[in-house]
Amino acid sequence: MAAPPDGIANYDGDLASFRLTNLVRDALGLVSAFGYRSVDAVIGHDFGSSVAAWCALIRPDVFRSVVLMSAPFARSAVAAVQHRGRAGQAGCR
Repeated sequence: MAAPPDGIANYDGDLASFRLTNLVRDALGLVSAFGYRSVDAVIGHDFGSSVAAWCALIRPDVFRSVVLMSAPFARSAVAAVQHRGRAGQAGCR
């Protein structure tokens, strides 16, 4: 399944809905809507690489592996794992 982030380039409203934690929540909803509890991999290209990386960091139980194409994930692993604990408190789990 693929979920292109349509509308980002031409969107002129509140950008809060495009926060990475919200996009992870959207990906979780997509997985659930297809009747899955987990997937073998989440694959991201360009902007989707950031979304895929955060999916795998926040919910490794759902997204068991990750592939990033055309965009490096610039955050340190330590900082990302520390953020993972705060994201769970914010309702992303």
